[in-house]
Amino acid sequence: INCDSSHENNVLMKFKEDVHNFAHKDRSVAFYAKRQYLSPKHFSRLIKKACGSKPLEIIEEYVILEAKSLLLTGKYSIKQVCEMLGFSNYSFFSRYFKNAIGMSPGEFLRSE
Repeated sequence: INCDSSHENNVLMKFKEDVHNFAHKDRSVAFYAKRQYLSPKHFSRLIKKACGSKPLEIIEEYVILEAKSLLLTGKYSIKQVCEMLGFSNYSFFSRYFKNAIGMSPGEFLRSE
């Protein structure tokens, strides 16, 4: 099947919508590919072609932006943000955050 750019864009738009709705539950490429009845490999290719980024990068970017904005409200503890974003434990969340932006959630808050 020849995928025209409108198909790729449709896949990308649906993916971004799904990330918004499900990133707090699932951060695996397979989950999002399955929601569009595509193999993870084909799905990844379509997303990369449509926007130049890998699906995991888009998911991570969304999760980190969400984490930052929740932390910056000052309404929630780091542990609460961790739970709100569906991380199984604090140390995993802290590592995920640090890998993405180069500092822990606590360091991020102190730097703001």
